[in-house]
Amino acid sequence: MQHAEVRREIFERREARLAGPLADKAMRCLEGIIEDETAPAAARVKAATFVLESAGHGLQAKLGYTRLGIEADKREPSQMSLAELEAMVARTQERLRNITPEGEEGADSAPILESAAMGA
Repeated sequence: MQHAEVRREIFERREARLAGPLADKAMRCLEGIIEDETAPAAARVKAATFVLESAGHGLQAKLGYTRLGIEADKREPSQMSLAELEAMVARTQERLRNITPEGEEGADSAPILESAAMGA
């Protein structure tokens, strides 16, 4: 029991640091790389890709939305009516029910691409 409490405390402290000052430093670092015209193009692209993926705007996010059948609605959920939100949830739940793990019969045929930004 005590080990679980220690692990939880370590996890919470690490998360607090990562969500605060270290996250700000990391984003400033990535921003610096992206804006540094003397940096290698590959480094700039990798930094930009990581920022986009982290924000949910990268290729992986778009593929995930497509695979789940989620339309790109530019409105925030707070701008949608209850009926629109319920319809979106119902469509997503139906799509999730139809997805089977890869390799099993009837598996969703949408390709899964590994993100170059994640080092795959």
